[in-house]
Amino acid sequence: MASAKLRALESGARPQERERSQRALDAASAAYETSEKTYNRIINLAKDGVVAEQKADEAELAYRSAKANYEAAKAGHSLVLEGARLEEIQAAREQVQELTARLKAAQSNLKLAEAGAKMISVREADVRMAQQQIAASRGALNEVNAYLNETRIVSPIDGSVAAVISRRGEMAAPGYAIFTIARTDAYWVDVYMDESQWAHRKIGDIVTVEIPSMGGSVPGKILQLLPAADFATKRATNELGSFDIRSVQLRVQLDGEVRNLARGLTARVRLDEKGADSK
Repeated sequence: MASAKLRALESGARPQERERSQRALDAASAAYETSEKTYNRIINLAKDGVVAEQKADEAELAYRSAKANYEAAKAGHSLVLEGARLEEIQAAREQVQELTARLKAAQSNLKLAEAGAKMISVREADVRMAQQQIAASRGALNEVNAYLNETRIVSPIDGSVAAVISRRGEMAAPGYAIFTIARTDAYWVDVYMDESQWAHRKIGDIVTVEIPSMGGSVPGKILQLLPAADFATKRATNELGSFDIRSVQLRVQLDGEVRNLARGLTARVRLDEKGADSK
């Protein structure tokens, strides 16, 4: 709930959120009023000895739960209407950090509740209630863990930060880039070659890639035959011949132990032992 509140403060309330908050408040208010009336009736009946004390306890539990839900809905609706302030955003961030510490306490309480349910001999109804409370604690614990995981942004690939797009304190909409990551563990080279040199070659062939800035060469593998980006005529045949020779684009993946190369470097791909190559 604290993480959800923080996101709401940072993004601001939309008309749909205000309408949804109002509906939630109305529902919580109605449930609270109903549970309060039910509780008052059962309490009076319990005093007269008409109903068992267990029923009164259950009614009190339902009344307190409905009251807590109503107060939470009321506070949330008030925040939606008021909008976010810097102090509130900072307070919400601190509350999320505080939940990390409280998480361990919740885990300890969960273990104590499970142990207590096994050690204490109670009536069947009380046992079922305790088990329901344990299940609710597990659900709350899983929810807190899910919220905490959403406070971290993890890059899907290994690499280094090439550009910082969003700064601290800026609003980042869903799908908006925050950083640009350059991979440092996988490289490829795009080269152009005459289509006449493609004969007897196929995807997966091993070639040699020379990188002048590295001062050496590494093995590479033809990864993909890309759509031709350069359709210029390289060499015209005779007027009675067949067709012109055009260029095709290859993508070669480096298979050697190469790391921390800059993008855009010059590379020479040696296609066979006869010395045919392309840049």
